[in-house]
Amino acid sequence: MMKKAVVLVLLLVMAMGANAATITPTPEPDDETMGIDTQELDFVLEAAEGQEIDPPITLELPDDWLSANSTVAIQDVFGLQLVPFTVYAGPVTGGEGFIIVLWGYESTGTFNPITQESNVSPYLDALRLFRLAIIGGDCVPGVDVQQEFSVGDEVGIGANFSAYRCEATLDTRGWFVGLEVDGVNMGIYVYTEPIDVMDGIAPQELQAILDSAEFDVDGLRVRLRERAEAIRAEIELTGTPPAPTVTATPAP
Repeated sequence: MMKKAVVLVLLLVMAMGANAATITPTPEPDDETMGIDTQELDFVLEAAEGQEIDPPITLELPDDWLSANSTVAIQDVFGLQLVPFTVYAGPVTGGEGFIIVLWGYESTGTFNPITQESNVSPYLDALRLFRLAIIGGDCVPGVDVQQEFSVGDEVGIGANFSAYRCEATLDTRGWFVGLEVDGVNMGIYVYTEPIDVMDGIAPQELQAILDSAEFDVDGLRVRLRERAEAIRAEIELTGTPPAPTVTATPAP
């Protein structure tokens, strides 16, 4: 369950600063079986377990918020996927606020390169990952009707949600939105703990953070090329790739 994993990641990075992780192979999805041309449709990132990758989005955080990057393993129609995510967390009025950005994942939609037609739904992808990665089987989920939500200059379809009868974490509620920005799939999940904090001004405080969002997919591609070159150089020099880390990033 991502909610529990988020707490553990933040405790880890706040207490230790950094933690080495083991690189494991990432299985490749069978695009032919699914009828999906991911080269035309999406930018799909094959992440290593525990790998720290800055997302193609930046948020202006309050001074007392932290952020951390990692990956989460999910099992779905594509098989095992390691999906990169960034968690942002800090105080809001009455409790704690969380923003989780999952990105670079496969879409269950299809794309026809001949007709250039697609039936991709960022909302359905975000809903799928809400159930698989954010809530898992530890809580009873509730999802409201679809509506528009804004993140920076982007507007996507999402829904309000709740998670109750949770086994390992507090019950909560919030909202999520699915986006596709320059070929990159993103699911953004916003919630508070405890659950009744959402009855106050916390939603406005969290939306103010989302309003500051800026997207930079081109910068992501440059960073990944640079990282690939650095890994190749390290392998040529030592025979082994550099170990990724998980690092806390205080707000500026």
